Amino acid sequence: MPDNIPLIGVLAHRRQKSKLVFAEAGFFASLINAGKQMGLTVFVFSPVEIDWQHQRVVGWRPNSSYKTWQKSYYPFPDVVYDRLFPGKGEANVILWRYARRLRESGQVIWLNGSLHGKWEVYQTLSQYREIRPYLPETVTFTSVDALVGMLSKHNTVFIKPNMGTQGKGVLGLQVVAGPVVKYKGRSRGARSVSGTASSLDELLSILRPFMGDRKYLIQQGLSLRVYHNAPCDVRVVVQKGMDGKWVITGHAVRIGPTEGVTSNLHGGGTAKKLSQVLREIGETEFDAQFIISEIEDLALKVAKAIDKPSHKFAEFGMDIGLDTKKRVWLIEVNSKPGRKVFIHTGDREARQNAIANPLYYSCHLLSHSTFRYRKTFYRRRFSGGL
Repeated sequence: MPDNIPLIGVLAHRRQKSKLVFAEAGFFASLINAGKQMGLTVFVFSPVEIDWQHQRVVGWRPNSSYKTWQKSYYPFPDVVYDRLFPGKGEANVILWRYARRLRESGQVIWLNGSLHGKWEVYQTLSQYREIRPYLPETVTFTSVDALVGMLSKHNTVFIKPNMGTQGKGVLGLQVVAGPVVKYKGRSRGARSVSGTASSLDELLSILRPFMGDRKYLIQQGLSLRVYHNAPCDVRVVVQKGMDGKWVITGHAVRIGPTEGVTSNLHGGGTAKKLSQVLREIGETEFDAQFIISEIEDLALKVAKAIDKPSHKFAEFGMDIGLDTKKRVWLIEVNSKPGRKVFIHTGDREARQNAIANPLYYSCHLLSHSTFRYRKTFYRRRFSGGL
């Protein structure tokens, strides 16, 4: 393997009992193909398939049809693009332990990282005066008093797991009259949940098993604009590009099922272009452009604020809401965003940029580092395959 070809390793969990080796197989195949066109060698690997003795990993690449994947030995990559998602149980603990060892070894450049939960993100962003007005009030669910206080203040709230994704485990609560509260959402297993609690005690009896022993937050409910009676929000993908600076890759309106609670695509939603939806809901051209500019400006400010302490992040997916008074709100931030919204909207340019930017940024990091010269020794020692 030539010493001058950069190696980009995509870190992901490999499925043992599935036809698709990786959950994001389509995205990874596109990433590998884009890397080939850029003169990079890109492969996918699992943290449990690291051979420390020989300083190599088992890397996976799709065959020509992309239906099956083949494995080979590769030396430690120059850059590791982290697409490892949190899971459950002891197996997940082992995955993160092995990944941490590689990250802290000093033998790879680490691209991207994980956020430490919604509460830490909220606390970080609350320190910025220009961002604070865009944040719905949020508190930790530490007591019954916290829940009662938020319901009394906002009438409608959402309870969310601190470390949750894809809209799972989110429940909307609305005070109907007196102690009567309606609830609607999705369980941790993505099952729809809804009903009415006639008292606080009944509500708590429902919430306890729903939340389990996980840390939960209570977030101010918002009167967000809807699209044909369906909940919707704006997903904005922000990434670092070839010059290492944050750019808006693209955005789309995610539209959830009618009368649903969240607009997450995993919950059965779809997506449309932001400009198209703004026109359809009656915004003038001037107002639509103003709203889009405000959303993009907020997304860039948030990305820079979260990244500032460590400079370890490469991309974010942000969920941004627009309420009935045209006020913009930041709902959530994800450090490992998907790209499916751009497939739904047919935005080919945004889709291509969303795939290429992590590779461009990898090249940027390598061009500003002496790291690869230290890798040459291992490349010359490397030989063989499976």
